[in-house]
Amino acid sequence: MTGATGVLAWHHTSVVVDDLDRAVAFHRGQLGFEVSLEVRAMAKPIQRMLGLARISCDLVQLSSAVGPHVLELIEFRDIPPDADRRLPIWPGRSHLAFVVPDLEAALRSMMASASRAVGRITDFPEGPAVYCWAPGGGVVELEQWHQPPSAGLPG
Repeated sequence: MTGATGVLAWHHTSVVVDDLDRAVAFHRGQLGFEVSLEVRAMAKPIQRMLGLARISCDLVQLSSAVGPHVLELIEFRDIPPDADRRLPIWPGRSHLAFVVPDLEAALRSMMASASRAVGRITDFPEGPAVYCWAPGGGVVELEQWHQPPSAGLPG
């Protein structure tokens, strides 16, 4: 484990795109990525994590033979026009996602160092997750998996 939050693994880097299918085709064809997860029309979980009503998204996670890191490409729909421009919902924005052993403790640690939750802790099949503001305007996702990271990471 590393850092005050006890990071176990850097799971993924997410990049917001304006055309998911085109972006996936590019990353597969030009860079050799393979689709490892695809979710279409996600609404309630992403609304909860972002604290924004009515927003939805499609996302694809990609893996590569050249390393264990996951690339997530995500396209949002129904973005409120007054949504914070720093949120990772606009094309070109991104967030980093890290697996931690205790999400509540990690969130408390983040909040003690000038961070705060963007939305609320949200349950996913792999485990709960939350977006946090990082000093400087970035966004970090903390995830607590039901299974140890070594069992769920590619490679």
